[in-house]
Amino acid sequence: MNLEEARSKRLEADAASQGWDMVTTLDGGPFEPSRVWIYSINPETGLRYATHLSSAYYRDILAGGGRFKAFEESAFTPLELVTRAVETFDAGQLHRHAFLKVLAYFAGSTGTWAKLEPLSEVGGIHFVITDWETDDGRSIISSIATYADKPLSIVQLAQTMTEQVKVHLAAAPDLAPKGMQQLVSRPKD
Repeated sequence: MNLEEARSKRLEADAASQGWDMVTTLDGGPFEPSRVWIYSINPETGLRYATHLSSAYYRDILAGGGRFKAFEESAFTPLELVTRAVETFDAGQLHRHAFLKVLAYFAGSTGTWAKLEPLSEVGGIHFVITDWETDDGRSIISSIATYADKPLSIVQLAQTMTEQVKVHLAAAPDLAPKGMQQLVSRPKD
């Protein structure tokens, strides 16, 4: 067994220990993992997508350009791209690899990403992108990151998403997810 096969086996074991079934090849070739995970979740419909970034994706996020050059040169902002990608993916019209590419590009464009500790100083980075619709029909996309050396369990992911929504609502209480106004703290009269 070579080093890449050993890493893939360890990744599969870590994922299985948290309740995930993970694919450790990409496009038929070996998967060279980083310690970075990206999750896409919606409070109403649940987990949409979870992925473990390859080292190449992580390097491209840090450096810019590379596989993200076309996005950088497009007329759309990262937020516009990810909003369209979520809608298209949910409609079954966007392949998961293309969705990953947009999620990774969006992640790297955020203030959340800019504040991350260096990967060399943490066990792993978990970047959670949460989207929701407000009662008045506005689409919201928010991000949060946490650190752990293994994939987040479903319970940990739900807790992270809940924390993320609460932080967002503390700054913008009128942007609660549809039907979830009870999450907003109102001042007492």
